[in-house]
Amino acid sequence: MSTIANIKLRLTLTTFIIILSCGFAISETFTHNSTWNSTIFAKKQYHRVMFEESPIPQAIVGSSGSFWSVNGALCNAVGYSDSELTTKTFQEITHPDDIKMDIDMMKKVMSGYIQRYTMKKRYIGKWNRIIHITLHVQGIFDDDDGTFSHFYVIVIPREPQGSFTTSMKTETIPKSGNAVEFFKNEWRTLIPWGIILYFFMVKIGMDWRLIKKSLKTKEDKSDEETTS
Repeated sequence: MSTIANIKLRLTLTTFIIILSCGFAISETFTHNSTWNSTIFAKKQYHRVMFEESPIPQAIVGSSGSFWSVNGALCNAVGYSDSELTTKTFQEITHPDDIKMDIDMMKKVMSGYIQRYTMKKRYIGKWNRIIHITLHVQGIFDDDDGTFSHFYVIVIPREPQGSFTTSMKTETIPKSGNAVEFFKNEWRTLIPWGIILYFFMVKIGMDWRLIKKSLKTKEDKSDEETTS
């Protein structure tokens, strides 16, 4: 086998190994993520992670409108403590002009006519502060007999109409911060890729130098034969 053919074969084998290694790294990443997700649910930490510690305001509301359970984000949004908010109903903190529509939609969910609804409304926070929100309400029904149980509520604070520009300015997150967070969270995955890429580039460089050397040798021999 000629030197050029031998080098091409080695390069092909190296590329094949690199592809297999990359596939293994990707597989390990997905396996790690799946294991992590399974562990979260297996330990029944879903409620703590997705509700109590969530940065998104959420609540569990009874059929009468009383707050059964609220998370810290909702307390921060309306200005009431957990103990204060769970003694109130949503009607008490809703703007009077928005109560009727909300109750009408709740009745449709409890009757089974719809399962969920979304609406824009206003809360009246502590010290009579008006809070514009988008409300997402999901009806929860009993698994056994299908009777209505309670509402799961997500509250998204929003800027009043006409304040879109200001909202965009205050909500923008610097791209550099996102990059830092990405490398901070994914450095374990990036290290194997970096090592693979490094050895791949070194191997390509070595093979390229061998090819150039082989071609140079052939050119020299050709020149010698021409001279003789």
